[in-house]
Amino acid sequence: MKALPAESNRAMSFRKYTVVTLAMCGLTLALYLACAFAFIQTSVFVTHSSNISQIISAYRFSHLKGIDADILFVGDSTAVVGVNPEIVEKITGLSSYNVSLTVGSFIAVGNILVDNYLKQNRPPRVIVLYIGPWTTPNRPEDMIHPDDTEFRLQYPSWEATFALINFAPRRQLVDYFLHYPRQLEALMRWSAGQFWRGYDSGPAKQARITDAIETHRGWIPLATGVAGVPTYRGIPDGCRYPLWATEPDIDFIQSFRKRYETASTKVLVFISPIPDCDESLAYLRGVYAGLADRLPSPLPHRYFAYDTPRHNHLIEAGSDVNSAAIGAAINQILE
Repeated sequence: MKALPAESNRAMSFRKYTVVTLAMCGLTLALYLACAFAFIQTSVFVTHSSNISQIISAYRFSHLKGIDADILFVGDSTAVVGVNPEIVEKITGLSSYNVSLTVGSFIAVGNILVDNYLKQNRPPRVIVLYIGPWTTPNRPEDMIHPDDTEFRLQYPSWEATFALINFAPRRQLVDYFLHYPRQLEALMRWSAGQFWRGYDSGPAKQARITDAIETHRGWIPLATGVAGVPTYRGIPDGCRYPLWATEPDIDFIQSFRKRYETASTKVLVFISPIPDCDESLAYLRGVYAGLADRLPSPLPHRYFAYDTPRHNHLIEAGSDVNSAAIGAAINQILE
């Protein structure tokens, strides 16, 4: 039985309405995504953002020229808060600078940062890759402790997405979104949320962090609020952290050495210390033996911030002790 003309017209109108509606929704999403891409590349977004990693990475990339350090530190957040180049410089007599990033940014664009530094400065005498013992850039899923229900995946992540959009070549960015398409959805959600969440507090936070970087040759003490908490305290007495047996990222470390070691630049790999109540020490020293130039070592637990289950961020007193030990270790290696 043939459809009546009126019914046929209604069906055609419905199909046309559906197509137009879907097209408008697609166009709206595309425009919103384009605006998000453009917005997070502005200084206004960084200034009012509540994300510490964005403030740090934006400053690092825009202030590389003319550093000309003899010793360059690059690594994750354990280096951001744990290595004070001023102390290293006093002990070694060699100018030092810290360009480290928080771990998600470091995984995403750490090599790009070092490459840009080398283009804008004379080659350093030493590049120190300084990372936490559980930092595995090629296996980011291994960086989450099985008992940790709060620490989120660092790559892919909003932090990595921001860094790649702002500092990576277009091909690398395209590959990232092809591998992790859900990050496009996260981009649309987080671009607005980050801005408004930190609109009032962002400028003061940025001022504290940039002032610390300029004052301390790249080091950012936890007191600036870089830990993401308003206050912090050392790990209390009676602590005990069971063994966390994560294999080192051997390929990453070896590739970093091969990429940056030259006749004039020596690459050293230093692994950050851990609290004296962490039962992972013997295991970590064993798996990093022959791979790192400075093995994980214990420091009194009171020197570590009781900020996250990772418990490997040094407070200022701990950073002072650690930086002195780093300077002494570099002197010994260069003798």
